Amino acid sequence: HLGAALQLLPCCMQSVDYLFNSIEDSVLARRGEILVEERELRSGLHETLRLTVTVPQLFGVPAQLQLLSDAIEMGGGVVHRMY
Repeated sequence: HLGAALQLLPCCMQSVDYLFNSIEDSVLARRGEILVEERELRSGLHETLRLTVTVPQLFGVPAQLQLLSDAIEMGGGVVHRMY
C-alpha cells in the first residue's frame, strides 16, 4: 500500500463490535486494511479497542482521514488518540 499507517484508540459510547464494523467498512471501502486489532476487557463492562489501519492517501488529496473519522462517529465512538 502507498498509504500511511495510523493507530487509533477510539472511545465508544455504544457496542465495540458496532464501532469496529463501522471502521472496518470504511477502511476496506478505501482499499485499506486493518493491520492490528486489540481488544481488552477492563473492570466489567469497560472494553477497549485499539486498531492500526493503513489507507491509501490517508493524508493525501482528497484526504481520507475525514472519512475515517466520520466512520468512527457513525459507529458511536470518538477518537481518544491517533498516532
